[in-house]
Order: sequence, then C-alpha cells, then structure tokens
Amino acid sequence: MNYQDFIKSKHKRNDSVGIDVDHVNPLAKDFQSDVIRWSLRKGRAALFEDCGLGKSLQELEWLHQLISRGHATRGLLLCPVAVHGHRLRRSRVTTGRPSVHRHRIERILLQPCCSRTAITSRKESTGETVLKSKAIESYRKLKQLHPDYFPVVLLGDFYETFHEEAEKLAKIAGLTVTTMNKWTAEPVPMVGFPSYMTFEITKKLQSAGYKGMVHEKGTFE
Repeated sequence: MNYQDFIKSKHKRNDSVGIDVDHVNPLAKDFQSDVIRWSLRKGRAALFEDCGLGKSLQELEWLHQLISRGHATRGLLLCPVAVHGHRLRRSRVTTGRPSVHRHRIERILLQPCCSRTAITSRKESTGETVLKSKAIESYRKLKQLHPDYFPVVLLGDFYETFHEEAEKLAKIAGLTVTTMNKWTAEPVPMVGFPSYMTFEITKKLQSAGYKGMVHEKGTFE
C-alpha cells in the first residue's frame, strides 16, 4: 500500500441514514428549512450557527419531524441553564401547527445542562462584565463628545458599539446584533467587528453620512 492509498483508507464518509421530508414548519425561513431537511436526511449532523439564526426553531422542528413520523417517542435537548427557560417557551409557541403538533412538541424533554466548570466560569466572568461596563461608559463619552463620528470601543481584537448604535451598525455593515446581560433586567444590544475590518467599516459609515469612526485613542477617517 502506497501513501496515497493509505490516506484514502482513512477517509470516512458520513452517508445519509435519515429521512426525507417535504414540508417543515411554515415559520422557518428558507435557509432554516434547508438546514432542517439536510440534517434530517443526514441522520447524524452537526450545525455550527451564529447567534440569531433560529437554532431553537430548527432543532425543535427536527425533533418534531422524528416524533410525528414515529421515529421517536420523546427527545432530549441539552442546553445551558441560562437559556433553558427560553427553550421551553420556544417549544410551547412553535406556532403554525395544529394543537396536536404543539402537544407533541411539549413532550420534548429539555434538560438544563450545568456543571461545576460552568459555574466556575460564570463566577470568573465578573471581570469581563466590569470591563464591558467600562466600555459602555467610554462609548457614551465618545458619543457625547463626537456627535459627527460613530463611537466604537476596542475590546481585545474587536471594536464594539452598543445600544442604538449597535442597531445602526448592524444595518449599515450587515453585522449581527448580540446582547450583553441578556438575562438581566437591562439587556444591552451590542455589535462588534474584528480590527482588520476597520477600513471597510469606516467606508460604509462614511457612505451613511458619518465623518468616520471615533475610539478612545483617535479617529478613523
């Protein structure tokens, strides 16, 4: 056996072992429907998706399809403690279905996943929370002092902005809005982008009417 044959012998293909479906939840967007059908067809699949792309709906619909077709009687969805309440609410309001389908969805067992590591990480995140609180304070000062510029704050290798500016930047630059302190009484919308995108983002902001971007150490124009 030569080296090329040896490499080929190590190649393993995950053949499709699942089911084909024609119709999925009408609430699903086109790309979500494609992902749901693909994962059902593969049978074993991993989805790596960013925030805000509707992962809860996708996995609930995936499991609904298996249950409603008799391939399963119940399911287990593991999720972090912080989001299990949202997941339960989402499972009860997966609308666009007759009540019998909602009843089946509610039979899904959602198990909060918590470990000592997760708890430790949560305690250690206090420093990060303080850092981002200072970042918001800097953002507010920049916004007040430089009204013609778009305020951003450097956190590590990313520039971040918050509140209404986050919504604006998401629309202008096609970025995704995430949320800081999401499970508190005062969630904060935020948007970030890596520092290597500074020139590209600045040009888009200028096209939208801003002079440029301002941060703690100067401006991008």
